[in-house]
Amino acid sequence: MPGEESTSTNLRAWGSIVVTVLVFVAFFWTLYYLLHNISDTPKMTGTTTIRDQFDRSKTAIGFTAPLVTLALGYWFGADGKAKAEAKAEGAVAEAKQANAETKAVLSVVQDPEIVTKARQVDSRAFRETH
Repeated sequence: MPGEESTSTNLRAWGSIVVTVLVFVAFFWTLYYLLHNISDTPKMTGTTTIRDQFDRSKTAIGFTAPLVTLALGYWFGADGKAKAEAKAEGAVAEAKQANAETKAVLSVVQDPEIVTKARQVDSRAFRETH
């Protein structure tokens, strides 16, 4: 059904937006946390455990930064793909129209000599069909 397809497409678009927003929020929150803890010194908790907030923040940035680049790649890559698909659809429609026009012209031509001359001018456009 046509309504179901547009609903699915709409849901996918909103899902992509929500995931992108969450990734950016996580990245900027982690970046804020890193900058907030940059001057903290490692703390001993007990006799052997060291709690280093700066190192934890760096690890979190290392985890979220690739997610941000993935989100950016999705949005910029998806835009280019949509443009290429639209251009390809236009080219296919134009080729079908030209093919239909050629068939229409050839179907009304009574003189085989005209078709032979046309093949001599452009053999690819007026190739023999069986």
